[in-house]
Amino acid sequence: MHVTSEEDVNAFRVHLGLLGIVIDVRLKTIPLVKLTVVNILERDSILFDGRVPDLARKFDVYQLWWFPNSDQVVTASGTFAQPHTPGNASSNFIFSELRFGLAQSRRAFEFLQGTRNTVALDAFGEFAKNSLYTSVVGKPQIYSEDGETLSNPATGFPWRLQSSSCVSSTYDTCSWDNGQDSIYPDEVSLAFDLAKFGRVMTVIKTRLRASPYFSLFGFFIRFMKSSPSLASLSSGRDSFTVGWITPIREDPYNTASDQIGISQALIQELVGFG
Repeated sequence: MHVTSEEDVNAFRVHLGLLGIVIDVRLKTIPLVKLTVVNILERDSILFDGRVPDLARKFDVYQLWWFPNSDQVVTASGTFAQPHTPGNASSNFIFSELRFGLAQSRRAFEFLQGTRNTVALDAFGEFAKNSLYTSVVGKPQIYSEDGETLSNPATGFPWRLQSSSCVSSTYDTCSWDNGQDSIYPDEVSLAFDLAKFGRVMTVIKTRLRASPYFSLFGFFIRFMKSSPSLASLSSGRDSFTVGWITPIREDPYNTASDQIGISQALIQELVGFG
């Protein structure tokens, strides 16, 4: 089977596996580029005043972390640069940690969830927020060239700044690969037409008025420009995804995660906007 027409390529582009075993591929490529990205802290009023859709269209890469507890947003704005631009930074959004430290974090989180200690849980969220735009102690910097020093703005190749790697070893491991002390995430991600951005944000804000504490890591909001791929979430439209993560309890069947009711209510209410 030979796939050559633009229509057929757009139909299979996201799911090449539908073609079976691919033995020969010729792809149109683009010149190598670098990416310069800067993370800054802003008030969450930016989500409701109509600016975000324009910014998402303006920048080559644009994403947000929204922390409703503090009414703040960390924005990440990226612009493509020439390959000779100085900089070789990588992202450390996901990283390896000491096995012992992960075990202690697991027990601490379980205790705080069990006692509904929202003050301490909010402190975890505050640390997570600060780690996204400024230098912190206790974890690798969000962008770095040497693994220790914060680079913000950061310049590097897009695949290094837009993805992270986590490798397990004898002493270090990933949060989800630490045996009985693993921290497994309960992850939700929903996609919407960019034209509905303001309405979706308003629904979330309204729902969270009943709950000052929600997620340790806030809401992760990513933006995608319109794609000709028929199976893409952005097929024929500019779109965005809203995601949130909550660590699963040690006994998820008998001890529910804090604010699971709010999470389920949000899912049910937002599905209708898809």
